[in-house]
Amino acid sequence: MAGLRLANATLETKDREMLLEVITELEGHPDNAAPAIYGGCRLGYKNKIGQTRTQQIPTPRGISLVLFVPNDKMKKNTHATRGLIPDKLAMVDAVHNMSRTALIVLAFSTNQLEMLSECLDERIHQKARARALFPHFDACVEGATSAGAEYAFLSGAGPTICAIVGGRKGELQLQQSSERRAERVAQAMVDAARRVGVAGRAIITAPTELGAHILGGSVLNGGAIHYAKL
Repeated sequence: MAGLRLANATLETKDREMLLEVITELEGHPDNAAPAIYGGCRLGYKNKIGQTRTQQIPTPRGISLVLFVPNDKMKKNTHATRGLIPDKLAMVDAVHNMSRTALIVLAFSTNQLEMLSECLDERIHQKARARALFPHFDACVEGATSAGAEYAFLSGAGPTICAIVGGRKGELQLQQSSERRAERVAQAMVDAARRVGVAGRAIITAPTELGAHILGGSVLNGGAIHYAKL
């Protein structure tokens, strides 16, 4: 992504649709490229003539994102983890995941984060990848939700676990200590992963409506928790 954005700027082109097509061709899907290029929470799809398109859905107000990032990459590459997903799915599991996808879009669009708790039981890719590669998955999800996160999930193909935490008011680092629920979730994820033998750090951030860029960051608790502006 970074390399293609640099090439995009060097060539002085503003054609984001072309950039989306190029990255989708390389990755096989627009899931990562679309929000990185356009910002916000995005849906990606192919239109009737095979062009990649993306549409924005509302980002819930006042959410923080907490990411647990293991020190060990724990996989060779993303493509290797795709082989862990079964080629054939039971109809009941496919319907289950489709209904949860719709629920997530509804929860985001209406700012009803409590709905997300109904979506924790994804059946297709998370468990298959976690059983083979990510022993911290269940522990981190349980730790995050027990500490107050509305939702936690495997970020892409892993190994990072992402938690969604509601209730943020204003800038993350300007909150009173009693309001910093995201920090409690971050510490719970770090502790939970450590108990199953996985060391790592937590990054606390918030969604942005801009495309990929880095403004700065800071470190807390001896490097275990990081704040980032993305």
